[in-house]
Amino acid sequence: MSDTKRSDVMPDAFDRALDGLNGRPDTMKAKATVINTMPVLGIGGSQTFIVQTWRTAEEGGRSKDTIFLQCYGADGAVRLVLNSEVADTIARQRDALTTRRRVQAGRKSAAERMARGERPTFRRKAR
Repeated sequence: MSDTKRSDVMPDAFDRALDGLNGRPDTMKAKATVINTMPVLGIGGSQTFIVQTWRTAEEGGRSKDTIFLQCYGADGAVRLVLNSEVADTIARQRDALTTRRRVQAGRKSAAERMARGERPTFRRKAR
């Protein structure tokens, strides 16, 4: 009889996805980043997040990112796998918000210049 204990618990989606990427020659990963958050005065409790992105090369030069997110807090732990479609959506939304913020800042800056009486000039880029 063996001293090793047999686990009847099946691996969850997080473990299966991680195992499916680990060791593949067409896949690379970023170093896992640990983020500890502490609310003001500690009200609400601290949380710890571990984020790691894996990139898989696809045919045609495209790549797919898979994000592994682990959240630990007073209520327990949650482990999520964000597939490439979700990761792409997050990136698109972030880019769209950045563009909107830049447009707003540009409009505000132009309005301030006009209020000061400055005329618009179009300058050549320095080479």
